[in-house]
Amino acid sequence: MWIYLIAYIVILVIIGIFDSFKVKTFDDYTVAGRNKKWVSVFFSFVASCIGASTTIGIVNLSYDIGFPVVWWLLSGGICLTILGIFFADKIQAGGYYTLSDFAGRKAGGSVGKIIALIILLSWLGIIAAQFIAASKILDLFFDVPFNSILICVVVGICVYTYLGGQLSVLRTDILQGNLIIFTVIFLAAILFAKDTSCVDFSDIVFVNQSFTFKKVIFFFLVIGSTYFIGPDIFSRIFTAKTGKDAKIACILAGMVLAVISFFIVFIGVWAKKKSFSGDSILLNIIVSFVDKRFSWIFILGILSAVISSADTCLLTMCAIVEKDISMGKRLNAARQTVFVVGGLALCLALWKQDIVVLLMSAYKIFSAGVIPLITVILIAGRNFKIKEFFAAIAVLAGGIFGVLAVAFSYDIFIVYGMIITFSLTLIGLKRNTE
Repeated sequence: MWIYLIAYIVILVIIGIFDSFKVKTFDDYTVAGRNKKWVSVFFSFVASCIGASTTIGIVNLSYDIGFPVVWWLLSGGICLTILGIFFADKIQAGGYYTLSDFAGRKAGGSVGKIIALIILLSWLGIIAAQFIAASKILDLFFDVPFNSILICVVVGICVYTYLGGQLSVLRTDILQGNLIIFTVIFLAAILFAKDTSCVDFSDIVFVNQSFTFKKVIFFFLVIGSTYFIGPDIFSRIFTAKTGKDAKIACILAGMVLAVISFFIVFIGVWAKKKSFSGDSILLNIIVSFVDKRFSWIFILGILSAVISSADTCLLTMCAIVEKDISMGKRLNAARQTVFVVGGLALCLALWKQDIVVLLMSAYKIFSAGVIPLITVILIAGRNFKIKEFFAAIAVLAGGIFGVLAVAFSYDIFIVYGMIITFSLTLIGLKRNTE
């Protein structure tokens, strides 16, 4: 098994080395020259959106809570589809580099910088969660201290991202996207075939005592909304060749995520029926129930889900630091930032090794501070603009409430933050006379 894993990592690095010779400009490195057809963008959406949270995290949660956890990825798929139908082509046409670049041009430079800082603060947790998840996968096969594996994982992902940038990410996402879809569907089929007594269609409920309707709304507001407006989501759109490519890729990816969500949750519910537990239920299921001759394919599928999310988020952060904070478009500076962001995420991962906690903390800060503003910008279109002062105050206020929600574990603060951000944004909205 370990031979396949090492070979897989080596292949990624080789692809990075190969693509490094093609990377000549900042545009090549961050948006892959803006020339990708919908197929490439579609697989990149799938590979980037299905990461540690939607594999290891959702299986663990569905084991504890039940079928309603399907709303995690289902809400994301619905929101991504809506983004594709109404806004993806317009976003692609603007020639933006990052989500904060988009906000800065629409609502003022100071707003872009504030959003850039919020994204950096929150997305470090998401990158750290992907690093931890990849390390837990490799920890099953290498008898060395976990922190040593974690450090090696970070170095490997950073080197590969440093070399090829967005060109390598999009190229490998085609392989990884296919592996992810195959792994989830066929693993669910294998488990179904092994013990159909664990399948009870009465379990298919969308709310229960542990997951009420209020929780469904919370998932849409905090998690689903990040698939509608998220720095990694927008970064995929920016690579599309045309608005039509962006639209098709977005809609199809949203539909696939919605379908895949049911297969992932089924795995967790099946494990619960079998009283099969462990620290990482999904990985333990693969090792225990899949034929050893083929289990490596499934392990690579889960590893692909994690790595593809990590490199996308890492590259997005580098673009934000260089373009929106340093106000430049220097290729070498963007590349060097990979190791800075990766190092900070590593420190966070060494300190806090709970994947779901890291992800939820990130989503809470971002959702409260950024999503209401960007939503208004998208809906208002070119006929309206937002006064920079109100937009800046709105984002700061929402971000503060998001931090409070994380610090005090009081989720209602997220709702307060979103309401305040949305209200201040509307107050600052005015008709565009230019």
